[in-house]
Amino acid sequence: MDRDIKRKLDEALEMLRELTCVRRKPKRRTSILVFGLTGVSPMSKSINIGATTTATVAYTDNSGASDPIYSVPAWAATPDGLVTLAPATDGLTCVITGVAAGDATVTATAEGDPQPGTNTITATGTVTVKVAEDTAGTLTFS
Repeated sequence: MDRDIKRKLDEALEMLRELTCVRRKPKRRTSILVFGLTGVSPMSKSINIGATTTATVAYTDNSGASDPIYSVPAWAATPDGLVTLAPATDGLTCVITGVAAGDATVTATAEGDPQPGTNTITATGTVTVKVAEDTAGTLTFS
């Protein structure tokens, strides 16, 4: 019985050595940040102060096929104070509201590998917030 246990341990150690020698070639991954309508993929959007737009993030591999992510995307905007972000629970969409005039860089970052920090993917887009312009005038006669 001792020989049988030793043989099984030796086999298990050999399998472990083989597994540690295997290296996985990481996929090249890309990301797309889409503002507005489905099927339209601008990397930037202009909105007025107080207006909103919805951004959708999609992660793909180098062939353009949809690729899984292993974390809920984290949304951020810089500089602070130009927009507010309200991401959906799954993190794949985010409602962006214009707060002050200027250009805000919006990012959605997620893990592209089950092991955190191995393949972090960031999608980036720009939201230009502007002051609404007058588009009509009214004349009043007395």
